[in-house]
Amino acid sequence: MNFTSVQMPPREWRQTLVSLADIPTWMVPMLKRTFVFACLLAAIACATDTATAPVATTIVKIGTDPTSVVAGASFADSVRVRVTDGSGNPKSGVSVAFAVTAGGGSVTPATVSTDANGKAAAKFITGTTVGTNTATATVTGLTPVTFSILTTAAAASVVVKFGTDPSIVVAGASFADSIRVRVTDAANNPKAGMSVDFAVTAGGGSVTPAQVITDANGKAAAKFITGTTVGTNTATASVAGLTPVTFSITTASPDATFIAKIGTDPSIVVAGASFADSIRVRVTDAASNPKAGVSVAFAVTAGGGSVTPVTVITDANGKAAAKFITGTTAGANTATATVTGLTPVAFSTTTIPAGTTLVWSSVPSGTTQPLHGVWGTAASDVWAVGGNGTILHYDGTAWSTAPSGTTRFLYAVWGTSASNAWAVGDNGTILHYDGTAWSTAPSGTTQPLHGVWGTAASNAWAVGGNGTILHYDGTAWSTAPSGTTELLLGVWGTSASDVWVAGGDYYSGGTILHYNGASWSASASGAIPGAWAVWGTSASNVWAVGNAFYSGWFIHYNGSSWSTAGSTGLNQYLLGIWGSSASDAWAVGYNGQILHYDGAIWSSVSSGTAQELDGVWGTSAANVWAVGAGGVIVHRSPAP
Repeated sequence: MNFTSVQMPPREWRQTLVSLADIPTWMVPMLKRTFVFACLLAAIACATDTATAPVATTIVKIGTDPTSVVAGASFADSVRVRVTDGSGNPKSGVSVAFAVTAGGGSVTPATVSTDANGKAAAKFITGTTVGTNTATATVTGLTPVTFSILTTAAAASVVVKFGTDPSIVVAGASFADSIRVRVTDAANNPKAGMSVDFAVTAGGGSVTPAQVITDANGKAAAKFITGTTVGTNTATASVAGLTPVTFSITTASPDATFIAKIGTDPSIVVAGASFADSIRVRVTDAASNPKAGVSVAFAVTAGGGSVTPVTVITDANGKAAAKFITGTTAGANTATATVTGLTPVAFSTTTIPAGTTLVWSSVPSGTTQPLHGVWGTAASDVWAVGGNGTILHYDGTAWSTAPSGTTRFLYAVWGTSASNAWAVGDNGTILHYDGTAWSTAPSGTTQPLHGVWGTAASNAWAVGGNGTILHYDGTAWSTAPSGTTELLLGVWGTSASDVWVAGGDYYSGGTILHYNGASWSASASGAIPGAWAVWGTSASNVWAVGNAFYSGWFIHYNGSSWSTAGSTGLNQYLLGIWGSSASDAWAVGYNGQILHYDGAIWSSVSSGTAQELDGVWGTSAANVWAVGAGGVIVHRSPAP
């Protein structure tokens, strides 16, 4: 390039150059070359200032979206983009804005500048609600990039009751989908496909189906059919590894459907006799639950006499009773107990003229084995049990031997009907009579059993050695805690929640236990004689008999406490007690001893035998049986 061809600098520069005229000649060439170089640099700089840099034109997703993650999960650098120019070159320093657009959750940080590779990334924390979560990455002027993730529920952590428990329902009621639960994760998201096990834990009844798989909403439900017994019914819903949910429903008795006689009618009584609570009934629903508050009307229907009161309201056990005063004319006396809408119950008693002589007399038994227990359902259906498995039956005319299937000694017999009776004895022996034959029932013990009694076919008690108490629930016998190791000999009660057991001996003192419907506890112990048998007429009139130092004793319960009624004055043990009413009771013991209680005092009565008498039972004051040693059976009835 010639110096002359270069554009001259501005005027200011020319003035500067002119002022350099005094520069020595030898420096001029050098200065010219320097000037030309500076001009070239200036030209290049001017060209650079006027050019336009490439701009960001594209933002793209890096990688692929997770297809399914747990709701609430956190993923570092889980949303990533790359920003480039039109030639595909990375653009650094570009601001990228990240934001959640659906499903909850968050991204952090919200704004990221691209690195040297044009990349930007943020952490995506999905929402806690199951479903689709979306987020975007946006650069100003460009179409945003969308990220989409489908979230699922975390591991099941909670099973909760769905709805509320019914407060009171009719026993035996069926409720479709009545017990419902919902299974969720910790964030309350429903867990589908979980196995829920339903089970009844108290009160009987059932649930169906027993196992249910949760639906898409995490829900499972089953039908709860409550037990037929009135009270509290509970069921649980369980998921493996989680705390079960409990359902609690109180069942009530449905309408009264049955009225049944309690006990048996006196077969023969003296005309004009009065019997407190002598006609008794129990009102129940269809499931045999007692119906309280039901009005029962008592009335005499033949033979004269009267009942009092004529109207009685059933108690908590569904029971009602009235006093029957027979007519003064000898013959058949009948009375009824009626509940509106139900078939009346009839009572029938044969009266004999006042002044008729009643005597104890021996009756052939056909055995010499000792007889320990006697009980029956009617004057023509009586059982006696004793040594070597002996069982005798009285059909109204004579006693005969019945096969027992055992050689064990049998000590007591009791039942609810002509087709349901129990006998107990040595080595835990329990026999059952079904109306046709006697057969062995498992007892679960080898202790000797001395007493048996109950309130119904599904509620019976047996007692024996070493404090043994067994309970029968209608299906099987099982052990109940007694709280004592004393020998237990007799059992009797007024209801399922008022049961007495007598035991002990004259060395350690007697033991009286009481059952209140929930548990057994000591009512009197040590300060009383050994007690062999217990019986009463009501919750406030209970007698026990026993012995202390070879003397017969009576102890009495008045509804609040036990007290000794004193010695008989006889050097004989008393082993059994039974009565037809509060003013007609009998106690038996050693050497053929029989004592009678008339409502005021106990007095000795001739039995006609010197054999030990162990058991006593009857249908009325004029029809009483006592059994004892040597196969002896004595019977109280009108003199021939």
